[in-house]
Amino acid sequence: MGTSFGKWFKLLWKNSFKVGFKHILKALAITILTFFFSPLILLEKLLFQKKIKKVSINRPPVFIIGHWRSGTTHLHNMLSKDESFVYPTIIEAIFPSIFLASRGIISFLVNIFLPKTRPQDKVKMNLSLPQEHEYALAALSLYSPFIGLLFPNNRDSYLKYCSFEGVSKEEQKEWESIFLYYLKKLLWKKKTKQLLLKSPIDTYRIKILLKLFPNAKFIHIYRNPYEVFFSSKNLYRKNGKIVFLQTPKDSLDSFIFKMYVTMYDQFYEEIKGIPKGNFIELSYEELTSDRLKTLEKIYRKLSLPGFKQAKKHFISYIETITNYQKKTYTISLADKKRIYSHWHMTIDRWGYEKPIDSQSQIPSEDILSYSIQRLSLRCFLDSKKPSKSS
Repeated sequence: MGTSFGKWFKLLWKNSFKVGFKHILKALAITILTFFFSPLILLEKLLFQKKIKKVSINRPPVFIIGHWRSGTTHLHNMLSKDESFVYPTIIEAIFPSIFLASRGIISFLVNIFLPKTRPQDKVKMNLSLPQEHEYALAALSLYSPFIGLLFPNNRDSYLKYCSFEGVSKEEQKEWESIFLYYLKKLLWKKKTKQLLLKSPIDTYRIKILLKLFPNAKFIHIYRNPYEVFFSSKNLYRKNGKIVFLQTPKDSLDSFIFKMYVTMYDQFYEEIKGIPKGNFIELSYEELTSDRLKTLEKIYRKLSLPGFKQAKKHFISYIETITNYQKKTYTISLADKKRIYSHWHMTIDRWGYEKPIDSQSQIPSEDILSYSIQRLSLRCFLDSKKPSKSS
């Protein structure tokens, strides 16, 4: 929605205008809105582009990473109460091209349509809450796996933008330029603050982020993988009704298994390049068992200033969420075995329970399935890499 009419038309063209019949009205609404917003995008460029390009990112950003439904949003919401941070709000993430010059217009529109809670977990929503910056990057560049949420039957074409493996140097350079410009835009009126950014997609991009910000700080949060699987299914089903422009044909379970495996294969290889003192890993269970103590640990481990000043704001916010009840799942032994057969690497690494009668053994057919899945994805990514002669 936050993209230009030209980019929206390009997106439809690349996907052969394949919009499902029951999603036509949704696509038409996006077309009308992008057409209406395009002059506002031009106005914002004329008024602010030169000023924004002069902004410097002087402090290393703090990146909150981890798989979807692992607690990244919860941690982002808490840390955002530290007034020394700057972060994208809902408006700045969904409307990245016009939030400076046209904030009043879009605030009015968003207030009309914004649900009071998120559909997947009933977490309260308002315009001041922090939001994931990948929405902005998807709208500004179209180089994002989030585009695959609109066109799920062509999402494999966009998965390469998770890690940018198999992407041309020109496209990656363009994406990096757009990303840096967007961050400068967030800092334009708050130049002394430190960027606080959250996106599960960034879990794939440690190497790229270190290239852009060698001293960046990383907070990785993980959660019981059995719960993450079912919570992720709930997320895709609820949000899919809102964003899909096609009815997916492939298996949701297979997609979730594949995304998780490739994410953590990439992640645990690339975190080796993070400088000592710039990385902390914690579980969702640790965070929720003692939120304030865990926040203090994060500040201490990453040498972040300002915990004492922010402490009162953390306490006030924590008091407002003490009665929140997360969704629970009854998980059968058969489901646990199936999940373990795909995600045993992280389940074992983080010390979560194995299926009762697994005896630490994975069925041979599941080992084969797991290996083929990883090999086929690697071959797909390799096939997309530009040749040396190009």
